[in-house]
Amino acid sequence: MKHKTSRATFVKPRTSAPPLVEGLARPNIQVSMKGKYRNWKSMSYDEIVEYAKAYCKEKGITKISELQIGPKKDRSLYTQLRTRALIDKVFERKKEEKVVLGGRTFRIPLNAEGKRHWKKVSDKKMLKFAKAYCKEKEITKPSELVSGSKKDSGLYAQLSRRNIIDEVFGRTKIEKISLGEKTFEIPMKGRYRNWAVMTSSALVDFTKAYCVTYKITNRHELEKIDSGLYQVLRNRNLLDNVFSSIRADQEVKQLATLADALESFGGSEK
Repeated sequence: MKHKTSRATFVKPRTSAPPLVEGLARPNIQVSMKGKYRNWKSMSYDEIVEYAKAYCKEKGITKISELQIGPKKDRSLYTQLRTRALIDKVFERKKEEKVVLGGRTFRIPLNAEGKRHWKKVSDKKMLKFAKAYCKEKEITKPSELVSGSKKDSGLYAQLSRRNIIDEVFGRTKIEKISLGEKTFEIPMKGRYRNWAVMTSSALVDFTKAYCVTYKITNRHELEKIDSGLYQVLRNRNLLDNVFSSIRADQEVKQLATLADALESFGGSEK
């Protein structure tokens, strides 16, 4: 009885182009098939790279995004290159962009598509770059980053997302908080109160009014209700300044209450 043997099917890129890299690419590159799909698992990393280079040469593909979308796309090949971290072996690309602003050189990392990889840039470095960029381009307000000849919408999006755009343009947001009969103006940093820029006396005055309004009588209650405010007071050694006066006010009130009670008691005896 004869047994049928399976034969591998191969796909050859139709190209007569010379090797892309001498000594690496070969004229005939074969991809094993499994049914109607290419059997990438049967290929080594070097074989996939070799095939991808020949394919991109034939199709005139110069960047990874063209493998993902567009008329020349090959998503299956794109997926293999990305999941196996082979993109850099197929496409020679810059890993960073050098931008000179005001005599200073900034190095911005680039992703596989050649776009600025802002996620790898810290807030501190981004602020320095944005300030230098706006100074160089004479940008004085956020709207000029969004539209116009000087725009950089990508930079604007990152600054907005990180809530640091006001720091670029020297703007300080103020939150007005009314406690009792007094209104306090608290500087903001993004979505958070910027206690760090307030003077010690302003912090103490605000905290005293805050504690009176919300009937906070000790530091432990303050820590539970507003840990940020508590921490800045602790770091500046201001907690005693706040609560010593609160205790004194409580004692005065207690004495006044006691005096009223005694007076009332004495009066009832008459």
